[in-house]
Amino acid sequence: MVEQNSEITIETLPNGSDTAHIEPGFLIDEKYKVLEPIGSGGMGTIYRVEQVFLGKEFALKLLNSNRLTDRETRRFHLEAKMTAQLQHPNLVEVRDFGVFNNQKPYLVMDIINGISLSEHLKVIGSMPVIEALPIVIQVGFGLLYAHEKGVVHRDIKPANIVLTNSSERAKEGTVKVVDFGIAKLLQSEDGEIQSLTRTGEIFGSPIYMSPEQCRGGFVDHTSDIYSLGCVLFHMLTGAPPFLEDTALATMMARLAERAPTLKEGSIGQEFPQELEQVVAKMLAVDPKQRHQSLAEVITDLAAIENDKSCASDARMVSDSHRKSISFRKWNGVMSILGGAILGALVIFGINSWSETGQLKTPAKRSVQGNTTQNRPDKIYPYAEVFMDSDGNPIRRFHFDDCPDLGFISWQGRTFKTNRTVEIRSLEPVAFTLVDQSMASDRNLLSKFSGIEFNSLDLSDNKHVDSDTIQPLFRFTNLETINLNHTSVSSIKSLSRLPKLKDLWVLGTNVSTEGILNVSRLLELESLRFGPVENPTRIISRLQGSNNLASLHIKGPGIDAGSVSQIAKLRNLKELELRDCPEIKDSALSGLTRCIKLQTLIIRDCAITAKSMETFKRILPLRKLSITADGWSDKERAHLIKAFPYASIVISKGGKRIKRENALQHFLEIE
Repeated sequence: MVEQNSEITIETLPNGSDTAHIEPGFLIDEKYKVLEPIGSGGMGTIYRVEQVFLGKEFALKLLNSNRLTDRETRRFHLEAKMTAQLQHPNLVEVRDFGVFNNQKPYLVMDIINGISLSEHLKVIGSMPVIEALPIVIQVGFGLLYAHEKGVVHRDIKPANIVLTNSSERAKEGTVKVVDFGIAKLLQSEDGEIQSLTRTGEIFGSPIYMSPEQCRGGFVDHTSDIYSLGCVLFHMLTGAPPFLEDTALATMMARLAERAPTLKEGSIGQEFPQELEQVVAKMLAVDPKQRHQSLAEVITDLAAIENDKSCASDARMVSDSHRKSISFRKWNGVMSILGGAILGALVIFGINSWSETGQLKTPAKRSVQGNTTQNRPDKIYPYAEVFMDSDGNPIRRFHFDDCPDLGFISWQGRTFKTNRTVEIRSLEPVAFTLVDQSMASDRNLLSKFSGIEFNSLDLSDNKHVDSDTIQPLFRFTNLETINLNHTSVSSIKSLSRLPKLKDLWVLGTNVSTEGILNVSRLLELESLRFGPVENPTRIISRLQGSNNLASLHIKGPGIDAGSVSQIAKLRNLKELELRDCPEIKDSALSGLTRCIKLQTLIIRDCAITAKSMETFKRILPLRKLSITADGWSDKERAHLIKAFPYASIVISKGGKRIKRENALQHFLEIE
């Protein structure tokens, strides 16, 4: 339905909401000249406007709402006035408000030049911890300030967080929270939201809203803490903690299930245990079990950002100084501020990083010095371990004799070995071998002994054999070992690893017996193997596992009975079956009992389009990758249509011919 008047055209959408289309030059409330539309979303349409009396440009948000009653108009003015009083470096300031044409409430805000966190995540997928924490901490300070003023945001999500300066992200005020208070502004007297935007969308974004919001219950500041936890989870793993086929299913999931861990959400990536605990607490279903103040969240996150050393040394942050807290490096002069509200020593970066977030290349120190700061406690051909003058551990890697050896990874960052890398913390470190010839050095891993890598990638190197990996038993913190496509035949040394979680031996000479003899087989979270003789013995042994989340099998010997046993793995989220000629359509029916299966890869097996109905019945499925030789174009198109909220990869003749990224499409409803 379209209603016309002499001033503006209002289109009423089928679900009862409305939106306005205003041409440039139109004057709103006789003082705001419309210059151009900036964007639109679930809450309304934003225009760049000029305040004609001041000659200054602002952003005007015309809110989606039905015609307001007199009582609702008075309440809108009351709530808008409270929102307009919020002035903080991490909040977008509201400059004016009103009701246009007796029916359209609007807010006038400062214009921000930047990109939303939502758009940023669509480009990069996920963020390393060292980049994510400064952003979330800044958001936390803005929300904490608002909570102390009695205002709850109610709609924290990546689309409402704006990044204004990518080169100086850790500086105060470079992260802004937008749409503050709009959630309540659009709420009617009886508590119902006045308008929706598109069919299937609901207020509050079901992807990030708290369980109490899903129930329609009482919402306070702890709801913002939950939503911020969802945002942090998304930043670190690349997807929100709950994402089902429909908005209703998404809300029901967060009411009935605990949130996955960061490792589960990222399908195997490791995160600091302290960070896992903070996120789990933020995402507690019961508001009483969450942090009770964002000051606590900031303290915990700052402790992790600060090499986990300041958790017990929280300081009091005063009301008058919180807005002007300076974000410094952790070894700088720390401000100890008095006040009544618990705060944190918020410190962005560590000594290994420059102000712009780039790794510093330290000058080489003499190892002959007499001071504790300069004397390494342990010296290895490729690394040194020593303590600085404050007693903090330092690991320094240098590869002068072999600059192209590989990569060192730490906190989500990866660095080539053609530079000196100095790490001033005990965070997990990963090493990836690249130089093929160096793998023939039987003492290669011994040159790193004592460094305690948590992850080693020696894959795709035929020079890596059983002798190469014999020293692995010395790496007592090793959790992930990738030996795919190497010449390894014996993995006996791996049985002495007390923390092994991920074992990848695809395309090796490791036998069925070799895998069965791994002492931590039932504790593994990820296993990749094959081809091997009689793989069903391994699958049978895995029946006792409550931890296995990812299983990749290559080669013949897997039949319908094997698939039925695989389906009994209660925590399985990712399954790949490759080059398994015994796998036919009927064999896949057992997978419908996999209640947590999110990723299914079936490559070069004997399945046909008849398997489509089976795929549909695997309800949690978010990613499906299959070889569809012999499928018609119509059948492939039907498969994609059947999974509107999943990523579909279809290969034909060894080439990928179609990909539909529905996860990104779903997130665009924000």
